[in-house]
Amino acid sequence: MRKPTLILGLVLLGSACAGIKPVAYTAQPLRVTDPHAELKNLILANTTQGCVTEPSFSGSMLVVKAVCSRGVGNFVARLDQIDRVVLEQSGDWYGCRVKHKGGAEDFFWSSKSLDDMQRMADAFTALSEVKVEKKTATTDT
Repeated sequence: MRKPTLILGLVLLGSACAGIKPVAYTAQPLRVTDPHAELKNLILANTTQGCVTEPSFSGSMLVVKAVCSRGVGNFVARLDQIDRVVLEQSGDWYGCRVKHKGGAEDFFWSSKSLDDMQRMADAFTALSEVKVEKKTATTDT
């Protein structure tokens, strides 16, 4: 029975007394020049103590293998099935949640750095089919 564990996300959930709140952010995918490398680096930089992670890309999927002192798991982001990318906050922890179309499980990563999670949202947006809405100014002539 494959039951993904959110070992790395438990830290965010552990401070439930503060509650999980959405963080307003508009993704800026153009500020990330190499989204594959950016995601790998951010995942490795934000791996909690007692865990080892191995992020890799396979076709349209990001697969993160995680081995932690309390368990083993895989985290999967399906880049061709992303519905939206949202940022969350609980206490001094921030999270980047990738919500998939069609009911696939969310991908979630956390950090104490808001900037890291914003850059993660930028990279996911750059790699996904999620389109960033561009607002254009209209003028009357």
